[in-house]
Amino acid sequence: MKLYSVLSVAAVALLFGACATTSPSDKASKQAEVGQATHKSLGKFYKADPKLQSAVANAPGYAVFTTYGLSFIIGGAGGSGLVHNNRTNADTFMDMAQASAGLQIGAAQTDTLIIFKTPEAMQKFVDGINGNATAKRKKQR
Repeated sequence: MKLYSVLSVAAVALLFGACATTSPSDKASKQAEVGQATHKSLGKFYKADPKLQSAVANAPGYAVFTTYGLSFIIGGAGGSGLVHNNRTNADTFMDMAQASAGLQIGAAQTDTLIIFKTPEAMQKFVDGINGNATAKRKKQR
């Protein structure tokens, strides 16, 4: 039981570290880094399924997140990404964190693409109301 407590504290620390905010001087470089990662991830998705390019272009908006996870019995993952509004061309930069428990061991990098069907669904996601994902809103430009 003591090992479980230690691992729980380690997972929580990992999650907080993954979602730590950057100083104002690092904000622009962090956003540029997220933008580059988003374009790289989109390229991977389009290569795997070319139909996605049309779906993304015709949707009200999309989100792309890259997360890094570590697990040993309990685990956590954190990362960043953005929600892009195709109508206004605005990006909302966000952090994402998740935790898990169960029989597991490993490390992973995961790219996630979410294509929104309606502007309302996109706004609910940005506002953190979406029950399938929890994201913290950082900045909208």
